[in-house]
Amino acid sequence: IKNKIPARPNLVDLFVLDTKGIVYGAVHKTDIGRDLNREPLFRQVKKGPALRVLVIDGKPVMRVMAPIGRTTASNETVGYIIGDYDGRGIDRFMVAPDVLGPSGEVLMAYRDERGDAVYFTKRKFSQSVGGAVPNGTLGVPMMDALSDINGLRYDLHDYRGVKVLSSTQYIRQYDLGLVVKMDEAEAFAPIQKANHLVLFLASMTIFLATLIIIGVSTKISDSITSLTDDVDKISRGDFDIELKKSDLDEINSLTASLGRVLASMKLAVLRSGAMPEIVPPKEEVKETRELSSKPDSSSNPKRSKRKASKKRR
Repeated sequence: IKNKIPARPNLVDLFVLDTKGIVYGAVHKTDIGRDLNREPLFRQVKKGPALRVLVIDGKPVMRVMAPIGRTTASNETVGYIIGDYDGRGIDRFMVAPDVLGPSGEVLMAYRDERGDAVYFTKRKFSQSVGGAVPNGTLGVPMMDALSDINGLRYDLHDYRGVKVLSSTQYIRQYDLGLVVKMDEAEAFAPIQKANHLVLFLASMTIFLATLIIIGVSTKISDSITSLTDDVDKISRGDFDIELKKSDLDEINSLTASLGRVLASMKLAVLRSGAMPEIVPPKEEVKETRELSSKPDSSSNPKRSKRKASKKRR
């Protein structure tokens, strides 16, 4: 893995933890031996396969996490694997439509462990990525989006402290907030000549732009969900799955990197001579148990008596 990372610049880091949160395998030697037991990262990976977005050292990162299961039906977890990938490719989907004017922006943010809103995408009026809005701040569109307050909003202030007309949307699956906004001064400039008409057009513009961005975010979400399902299958011992391709180049890069990790794991298993047993999802195990626990109709004593009575007749 260490030799292949320079050839795949989108893969930032990849390391393995034991069940106690100790790093025993990593690309960088300085990470080996680190104790992550008390850190939020370890609590997150213990919950199961997942994909998260975050900002590390001012750069957006997409983090893939999954438990490593023992190759038996006990479904015992023996460790965890975490991979970080360059997330700057998402910025090309966050370009504001021309109809929003010079002040228009499309922003995405997530909550950190303190509950602050951290901007994951590049902001038009800031040179840095990862600016945060403190938890509890009122009157900011992104905080409304992360609080699941969706719809057209006005008389709110953005990260510059400027009043904006905005549309907010909460992406529940990944705990992300999406905001499409433009300055109120720009949106309402022609009001003196056509007050009601301009307000209607500005609102419709924001609404249509929101529909476009939601459509794009849904496409990204579906690709990420498919990749997360593949990671889940791998963590249960299914090394023969076929990784699905996506229309997005960034997701395909993630899939290709995951495919190489899968090939390495499969080769290690073949060399050891111990073929893994695929552990079924909890839902399938529960359904099987319920079916097996249903009583057999043939063993019902009342039905047996009826059949015997019919035979005597």
